[in-house]
Amino acid sequence: MSGGKHVHVIGIGGSAMAPLAGMLRESGFRVTGSDSGVYPPASTLLEGLGIPFFPSFDAAHLDPAPDLIVVGNIIARGNPELEEVLDRRIPFRRYWRNFSSLDATPSLSAAPTGKPRRQPCSPGFFTLRGSGRTSSLAV
Repeated sequence: MSGGKHVHVIGIGGSAMAPLAGMLRESGFRVTGSDSGVYPPASTLLEGLGIPFFPSFDAAHLDPAPDLIVVGNIIARGNPELEEVLDRRIPFRRYWRNFSSLDATPSLSAAPTGKPRRQPCSPGFFTLRGSGRTSSLAV
């Protein structure tokens, strides 16, 4: 699907979503995004990669419709962009799961977060392989 196809990331400021946006960009996609707060290191990464993002959520950000929407885990019903995606039936995927529509297969290795209480491991390193290219970014 790459070759200049447009992917919009709702929740691009997340600790996993910004690196994912970067990998998509490095794999040849045109990437945009939105979030209610994008701070370093995510903002620094996105700006360094030339990925534009909106500092708010608005259905107008989806005009014209992107080829695919990636929806962050924290994004819930009621978000104006997600509601627009559902109303207009714009193709979307949740987080990094199910990227078969991108002609790419993500592999993920996880590392402990180092937090004192017991929690599931968070992503530590993403590798996106497909379309003859490989992109990797640490989270």
